[in-house]
Amino acid sequence: MPGKAQELKANYGEMQAQILNEIAGLGTLAAEMDPDIVHKVGGATLDAMGEDVHVLEAAARSAAASEERDKLKSRYVELEIELRAALEVAGEEADRKLSPKEANAADLLAAASASPEALIAMMDLALSSGLEDAAKLAFKAGRDRDLEEVTAHALDHGPDEWGELFVDLVEASSQPELDPADKFEMIASRYPAPTKQDILAQGQPDINKYGMMR
Repeated sequence: MPGKAQELKANYGEMQAQILNEIAGLGTLAAEMDPDIVHKVGGATLDAMGEDVHVLEAAARSAAASEERDKLKSRYVELEIELRAALEVAGEEADRKLSPKEANAADLLAAASASPEALIAMMDLALSSGLEDAAKLAFKAGRDRDLEEVTAHALDHGPDEWGELFVDLVEASSQPELDPADKFEMIASRYPAPTKQDILAQGQPDINKYGMMR
């Protein structure tokens, strides 16, 4: 069963993937737009302008596509910020669930100075005796002191839930390499907003040709 962090990343990833799909389709969408210029300029004027109207329409479509891309980028960045905040909350909850509830100061001090071997032995004894709180104390001491062998032993021999919660902790503590906006541009750089030249190269949709003939 996936942990909270994995569920969050999957859910937000689906929403972000949908945004990227919309951006990838902006070229086709722009070519099908019915820009305001067709409605604002009279038929006689369009006839007098001839092919120049194609350039104006392409420029209007390109501007509209750029504006739509900016909106989609803003939504992608919002989702990324929401995801990171949700992962932090999940990490805090995981830390709470993995921490002992009944440990006193003496227990904490003893665990803080115990050897890795002693912590592992303590954990095994606690787990075999049904004393999960004591086992969590050993696990926490191992995490706090970056004792990899203690952490690995806890994940191998502790309840399955520990592994899921530990993933939540790792995800919450991981520092993203890129700012949300930079991450978007790195991924979406393959799908720039269509330029006027791009749209002109695609030709005019029939609906716009009809509008120009009126």
